[in-house]
Amino acid sequence: MAMREFLVSLHMNKILVTGGCGYIGAHTIADLIENGFEVISADNNSRSNENILEAVEKITGKSVKNYKVDLCIYDDTVAIFQENPISQASFILRPINQWASRLKSFALF
Repeated sequence: MAMREFLVSLHMNKILVTGGCGYIGAHTIADLIENGFEVISADNNSRSNENILEAVEKITGKSVKNYKVDLCIYDDTVAIFQENPISQASFILRPINQWASRLKSFALF
């Protein structure tokens, strides 16, 4: 069974993509929409631009709602899940070299 059929069989129709306004996130959103899923985005736009979702809409014909929030803020994150019956979240991570520099600072403790 293909992944799409598996997800549909689990009634997973609405997916939250974090980092949806970035390069990888926008391509992920376009692919999910083209495969029949409803998608919302959460991106604080610290390294991206919300205008990319307009390009996704031109390609797919569907608009994507973006929540401009920092997911580290608990109340903002909970509000997304309260407003949307999300069945799955896709987390787009920063490149590993950005995290490596942060990990080095933890090693000092």
